[in-house]
Amino acid sequence: MLRVLETWPADKNGDEPVRRWMKEDLSPPQRRALGFAMQHYLSENGVGVCSSEFGKALGGGLYEFRLRYDLKTLAKRLDLPYKPTAGGGDDGKLLLRVFFGSVEGSLILLLGGYDKWAIPLAPGGRGFSPDCAELGPTYFSHGPIA
Repeated sequence: MLRVLETWPADKNGDEPVRRWMKEDLSPPQRRALGFAMQHYLSENGVGVCSSEFGKALGGGLYEFRLRYDLKTLAKRLDLPYKPTAGGGDDGKLLLRVFFGSVEGSLILLLGGYDKWAIPLAPGGRGFSPDCAELGPTYFSHGPIA
């Protein structure tokens, strides 16, 4: 079943943090890989991505979409055709995360995202993840998410 992907407006002005993050913070190769992965994997599998390396259930109806493959590798892993883009740059290290929720199984709400390579390591050498709790009040105050 193909699911609809929607960004979650954070305020009454319609600011969409995920869309802004993708446009302003990600490089063109990162955007292409993430768009490809969301179109061909997240929209087709929904929360089912959590049974693979592409997802993790965080609890309370909050999920994390995980992307660590560039476009070229991703297309090969999903057995989909790959056409190199002009200017190249479709291969390289990626470690992107997108938080999402699911409404009635057919709508995926994209809530936030970050690039793990852009975040400094915490003491002890372990990666740092943004606090998901700040997404909760806005996300869960608009009704049951299942």
